[in-house]
Amino acid sequence: MNRAIPVDAPVFAHHHGGYNASGTGNGAMARKLTATSLAIGLLIGMPALAQDSTPGRPVTNPGTWISAADYPASALRNAEQGAVHFALTYDTTGMPTTCEVTASSGSSQLDDTTCRILMARARFVPGTKHGKPVGDTFRSSINWRLPGGGGGNGLNVVPAPTKQQMAFVVGADGKVLRCEASENGGAWHEVAPGTGLISCPVGKRFAPAKDATGRTVAKRVTVTFTIAVDDAS
Repeated sequence: MNRAIPVDAPVFAHHHGGYNASGTGNGAMARKLTATSLAIGLLIGMPALAQDSTPGRPVTNPGTWISAADYPASALRNAEQGAVHFALTYDTTGMPTTCEVTASSGSSQLDDTTCRILMARARFVPGTKHGKPVGDTFRSSINWRLPGGGGGNGLNVVPAPTKQQMAFVVGADGKVLRCEASENGGAWHEVAPGTGLISCPVGKRFAPAKDATGRTVAKRVTVTFTIAVDDAS
């Protein structure tokens, strides 16, 4: 039997080993991923399993793997959107080993961002067979939608006002220590390396900043992406 499980964040639907779902298409239990609100729909059909086998599962809710702050800035600027279908293979430790885009969104930026984030954030509890851990493949799709989406008549609508920020801390030695992101004035949250508005540069080095005395000091750098919608003059 299939059942829909709504959770709070991007739009996934998955086929993991013997179960399957669709995040897009007619009748799909999917929701829209927007730059301001995201939703995930999982449609799961559990297979009959031998008593000596157990299925693998994500360690955390897949809805927490991607947030609105991850929408690539260049994709926003170019009004790129679409569904990315992928196959994420993990090993006997639950770590992803490969991510393959099985159906493109039409945007290489969205395709690449999806796999890069999933490889960094997704973790699994491996299934078992005859008492031993086994790897598997998690299949799903994510539907990236621009703020405001598109009209039912096939026309684009005016984007909704949006403000996205990402900040990173450069230590006194010039090394980037951490990244955080915020959407529309909301709470700041940590961003994984290589993801986010400008691709979080954790671990990279910059020339250290100096104060008036020449002493090296830590700095917090904030990048802001804003969509403003005003009345035309």
